Amino acid sequence: MTSSTYFDHSGGHKSGLIATVVERIGGALRALLTVIQRRYRRHLAFEELMALDDRMLQDIGLTRNDIGAVSHGDWEAPHRPG
Repeated sequence: MTSSTYFDHSGGHKSGLIATVVERIGGALRALLTVIQRRYRRHLAFEELMALDDRMLQDIGLTRNDIGAVSHGDWEAPHRPG
């Protein structure tokens, strides 16, 4: 077997396959990085809200029990008439 069996110097099908694999790996890494960044931002939001005292939380319309939902983007403000 020669090295050309494993590496196509002509830039043919094998190099296209390698480019596709590299592109997919890059896409997966970008997606993973996005997830890590999102989780880190949520963690920071959670920590910042937990550092507030109950009076400060009340001033912004939250209770300590709301912090988890708020930091994950799942919280909806209660409807207040008027």
